[in-house]
Amino acid sequence: MSFEVERSRPADMELLRHLAFVLAVNGKRAAALENAARACELSPRDPRTWSDRGCVHAVLGELREAVVAYTRALEIDCDFTVGWHNLGVTLARLGHTRAAFCALRNAQRLDGRRAGTCIALGQLLADVGLLDAALASFARAEQLAIA
Repeated sequence: MSFEVERSRPADMELLRHLAFVLAVNGKRAAALENAARACELSPRDPRTWSDRGCVHAVLGELREAVVAYTRALEIDCDFTVGWHNLGVTLARLGHTRAAFCALRNAQRLDGRRAGTCIALGQLLADVGLLDAALASFARAEQLAIA
């Protein structure tokens, strides 16, 4: 199931990114990966395409491949907050606590208004027994959600 588009149409690249994710969620591995790869071919210098490719891999349970894609996104734009967040969450799932913490702190440093990053950081801190810090991170997430 291939979804062909013209290379010059950025709206189609956006469609490929979203289609890849929907296909992954629905268990259509080959089509999801094909569309994610095509989006990266259409826009190889866009960190969003690589981050979305990482999300496709993560949904499919391919966490190491997800880390590679998120890392590529961050090579393109080291200030890409979503890339740091996604990398941190995935590294935590892989059990790489220290690297996950660093990635999530980078995301938080770049944009301290993301409740999701505060939640992910709080979960990681709780997992390693730093309960006061975890509670503070959860409280910050709650403040951001209310604002």
